Amino acid sequence: MSAAAAAQQAPFLQINLPNTPKGAAVLFEDSRGGLWLGGAESGREGLTYFDGSRFILPVSAFPKVFVNGMAEDSDGGLLISSNDGVYRLLGGRLERVLVGAHFGLTKVARDIFLTIVTPPGKERTDADLVRIKRLEGSWKDETVARSTPAAFLSDDRRGTILYVCRGGFCELRKDDVVSWHPGLTLAIQRHALSTPLAGLVSRDRFGCIWMRGRASAMVQCDGETEPRVLPPGVGGLGQQRALELDDGSVAIPSMYTLAFGRPGNFRVLTRANGYPSVMSTLVTRDGCIWLSNSDGLFVFPTRLDAEFGQSATA
Repeated sequence: MSAAAAAQQAPFLQINLPNTPKGAAVLFEDSRGGLWLGGAESGREGLTYFDGSRFILPVSAFPKVFVNGMAEDSDGGLLISSNDGVYRLLGGRLERVLVGAHFGLTKVARDIFLTIVTPPGKERTDADLVRIKRLEGSWKDETVARSTPAAFLSDDRRGTILYVCRGGFCELRKDDVVSWHPGLTLAIQRHALSTPLAGLVSRDRFGCIWMRGRASAMVQCDGETEPRVLPPGVGGLGQQRALELDDGSVAIPSMYTLAFGRPGNFRVLTRANGYPSVMSTLVTRDGCIWLSNSDGLFVFPTRLDAEFGQSATA
């Protein structure tokens, strides 16, 4: 059930500065608190850095690739996955360190990352799970599992990586990725679901698993045998991942709504509250939610939102 609240304007603040990118596909916060924005709408490629007061183009000519993931190595270098390889940016120098169509980057351990690669001639539904590792200054990629759909990976506090796979979702342990070697079968746990998943799957600090369908959201907490479908107002159209906030609540961004809360108690912000449509999202360490869409970049300070939205129960 949902109960409408007064349509007060929530504090979604648009960043109006020169060179603000529009429709960034990937948002990433580095260890210094800087915000990186990769890709842009309508096929435009690029990389932009936001230091809190201005947008900077870190390289004069970024390659014509589609950015789909970012991570940071132990030297502070920015790793960028794309449809044409993995690039590394450090000290203003950009170089391609790996070739091939890579999809996303998830840190496993110091200078070890996991990604999904679509081999030449294969469909995105028949990709490989690939470990990226730095050895003596060079980057090496090794296939640790095959026949994996191209899907974004997420990690949790338990040291587990989760991702959408055929018929449901899969999970594996980071320690197993680190210790894997050729000839060893990587242990992957598969969970069957009756509802197809379309976006990211993630686990929060309380053990609840959050899942996205094409126009819905589901959650399954410890002790529950089946996931429960959340009300339509909580999980609408969109494939963005559920975002865990520092107070333990979860934010679920969709095309037209942003829901906050825990299972059984959500508040929903809509366009009537000033919520902009969203293409990509990120929670930064200061608790803010950053949102990118075709109009530009917005920030929502979640600690100020208590008075806004409408309520929903599930």
